Amino acid sequence: METTRKSMKGVNAMENAQYLETVIKDSGIKKTHLAKCCGITRQSFTKKCKNPKSFTAEQIAIICRELKITKLTKRQEIFFV
Repeated sequence: METTRKSMKGVNAMENAQYLETVIKDSGIKKTHLAKCCGITRQSFTKKCKNPKSFTAEQIAIICRELKITKLTKRQEIFFV
């Protein structure tokens, strides 16, 4: 049972990462710009995108502001599910 939970967490993280990548791509905003707004390097931003739960609350707020994500449900789908 323990293995199943870990596998499911990995799937959710992958789905969240793919969803975040899609939202960024659809917005037309460059990762470099988002990284600069968050105060981190592009490389760090890209690494965090692979696991959106690793962003700080402040970084999440900045990303959502820049990507114009206003709905709580969409924010939760990307960063907290």
